Amino acid sequence: MEIGNSNTGNNGLRRGFSTGSVSAAAIKASIRYYFKCKKFFQLEIKMPGGENALIGIAELSKEDVYSHPLAGGVSRAAVIKDSGDDPDVTNGIKICADFMPLDDADGAVNMLLNEIDDIRGKQNQDNQGGQGGLINEGKNTPILLDLYGKASETILTRLPDGIKKYYGKLYIYNIIKHLGFSIILSSSSGIGIVKRQGLPVNPGFPAINPVPFKMIEWAVKEEISRRISGSAGINKLNGMSGSRVLLSILYVPGGDIVAKKTLNPRLGIEGGISILGTTGYVIPISTKAWLETIKSSLAFLSGNKIDTCVYTPGRFSEKMAMKLFKDMPQESFIEIGDYVSYSMRKAAGSGIKRVIFAGQFGKIVKISQGARNTNARYGELDLKYLGGLVKAALKEHVDIIPGNAVNDLYEKIINSNTSRQAYDHILSLHSVYSRLSDKIFYNILQAAKENLIRMSREQVNIDIVLISYEGKMQASTSL
Repeated sequence: MEIGNSNTGNNGLRRGFSTGSVSAAAIKASIRYYFKCKKFFQLEIKMPGGENALIGIAELSKEDVYSHPLAGGVSRAAVIKDSGDDPDVTNGIKICADFMPLDDADGAVNMLLNEIDDIRGKQNQDNQGGQGGLINEGKNTPILLDLYGKASETILTRLPDGIKKYYGKLYIYNIIKHLGFSIILSSSSGIGIVKRQGLPVNPGFPAINPVPFKMIEWAVKEEISRRISGSAGINKLNGMSGSRVLLSILYVPGGDIVAKKTLNPRLGIEGGISILGTTGYVIPISTKAWLETIKSSLAFLSGNKIDTCVYTPGRFSEKMAMKLFKDMPQESFIEIGDYVSYSMRKAAGSGIKRVIFAGQFGKIVKISQGARNTNARYGELDLKYLGGLVKAALKEHVDIIPGNAVNDLYEKIINSNTSRQAYDHILSLHSVYSRLSDKIFYNILQAAKENLIRMSREQVNIDIVLISYEGKMQASTSL
């Protein structure tokens, strides 16, 4: 179990926690303090890797803001984000969460929640387990968005004027049905709202990415299970005319100001920061340390006469590649980050005969452009280059897709907000003829493969695997 941020990696740098981990901890703490009398200063949360981590709690308070009798009122918790020795602009911000029962004696809120739940249930079936149009881009999103908006407005009418003014507008991002209760997870000031397509969250919803979304859900269910399992917890909630609706509000004081220093304005996320994180941690690593890790990993393979390795640019790609190539030894998988050219040169010098590069769309397109380092500081993804590749591939299929449709797709790609949105535009060709998108992906991979071979001075055989955003093999050069 990780304790606080005191753990230090092999490079001597201290790691911290992501905004996703901090948010999950703040929400869990606010629920716990509603039921507890004594203050506490840390709690455990479940991390995406399955382990537990202890996160410090900076503030706890309770406020009786309701005019009618309500045991406990509103409980508030705050956690300070510590990014370890790799501080970003969100380092030191305060992420807050409030928790309270909601007066729903007339059942108006529950009626809306049930309607939302019905639509989400249908979308989960349509999306094969997706999260009802919130995280995955499911169907009926305008209907859901309208219902979520109505539910948010109805909730605000149940709050006293003072607390209503304190929060401002509410945005619901999830509804959990658990142990006979409806737990509404919402955000307010300082949490960004997605306004444009191309992100893993639909426009109109809070910018809470898929992994933090699940972390928060785990934390809420676990804490609710613990706190209302006994009669004391139930009796406390029943102090509000038997209400079975609970409300959590996540917010970041000053988050709108901090967000201006991030990529959020460029990505179309307005009003605050994003809640991010894939591992739950902020893992600092110096360039020198990372390059040494790649070098020593290759030396190990060479010493053990292993001449094939799998390069991945990040943790998600590595996890998915390990599933795809489960017969390969774990030592063969090397996370190279953005250091593409260095890694190819070192592979050639270490006697590696074959490299499988497994990554997602944006990184592979950059390599196909000729990028030797895929970090944004060395160059952005060239959407006109990508649009040109698409046009060239489709010219041979005018019998299937007319010229005006090709031009329309080109315009969509060069005006995409993110690489993922461009990827989705290409994938949309599946509905016309599946081999069209397959051919485009293959051409991109081939161009990237040729560049990687050149970087290795033509001493290494290369295969490239494009991993989809769902973690599947989307395309490959020869596998």
